[in-house]
Amino acid sequence: MGFTKTILRAGTGAMPRRGQEAHVEPEYSRMKYRWDEGVIGMQLGEIAKIHCSPDYAYGAGGFPAWGIMPNSELVFEIEVLSFK
Repeated sequence: MGFTKTILRAGTGAMPRRGQEAHVEPEYSRMKYRWDEGVIGMQLGEIAKIHCSPDYAYGAGGFPAWGIMPNSELVFEIEVLSFK
């Protein structure tokens, strides 16, 4: 299935490009899996909900060490604060 992105608040600034480092809130240093695709196209100040289906996230194996059970859907609400 992949991921879907729902814009909760439109941004007003520039958009980060592939290869730039974006600072998002909340900062989940371990949970950057598939975030690149969600952040590309977001504007500075934008808040979005990113939903990853199990097949696009950690799949049948999950990641129990982080509390992600097998076949879990991942949902994040993120805000782009800055990028460089």
